[in-house]
Amino acid sequence: MILGTYRRLTPEELGPMQDRSWIGFGGTKGVEFVLEGVEWSIPGHPEPLTIVFQDSVSEDGDILISELAYTRIPYPQRLLTETRERLADMLMHVEKEEFMEKLEELALDISE
Repeated sequence: MILGTYRRLTPEELGPMQDRSWIGFGGTKGVEFVLEGVEWSIPGHPEPLTIVFQDSVSEDGDILISELAYTRIPYPQRLLTETRERLADMLMHVEKEEFMEKLEELALDISE
């Protein structure tokens, strides 16, 4: 079942979030946080969903951990029950790679 389309957010779109206090909340000494996110458009839903992840990168450039940083899910009650339940499952105990694998199964990538 195809549930719409998604596109990867550009660095320009993610830029305003980069220095927010909730990015890298907790121990940030010697760690840089790199943001990556998607905008997911679901047919019949009035606004796209936004999901952003933060990768903790060490001084050596190694990704230490990737975790959910931000979500915007407008009008969740308007999502079909099956879609809402699937989204909740995707976001529970979320890991970026696992989330993206599931999203790629559900929606078409229209990133440029």
